[in-house]
Amino acid sequence: MAARKGRGNVTVTFNSVALTNYTNQAELSMAVDRIETTHFGSTGAETIAGDTTYSISLSGDWDAALDTALAPEAITTGTPRTVVLALVGTTQTVTYTWTSKAEIADYKWSSDATGKQQFSATISLSGAPSSRAVS
Repeated sequence: MAARKGRGNVTVTFNSVALTNYTNQAELSMAVDRIETTHFGSTGAETIAGDTTYSISLSGDWDAALDTALAPEAITTGTPRTVVLALVGTTQTVTYTWTSKAEIADYKWSSDATGKQQFSATISLSGAPSSRAVS
């Protein structure tokens, strides 16, 4: 299996705004909760799979256009948006879409005197993807 570079093979849009050209790191997290089911008769800890919590973490180069897309969503919360994450593989593209189920959970700007201005953001996703397409 050949490795795939990220550059040119990952696209991210939030509320119909392309974030790809500002982003240099992206992570999709699918964290499955564990539900404790241990009882007095158990011979050790017992668990079953619970619900999955989804989020997308982004970071990269800050720009006023990016800030215009993300900062208002962090300042005035409560309006779920659509987010699309497309991952290009060697033979197929996997596209995850959350339709009206995405909110900015964390948005940060940072800079130092000798470096560039950067951002990081976490997009909280409600429920499973509205669609997962492989093409």
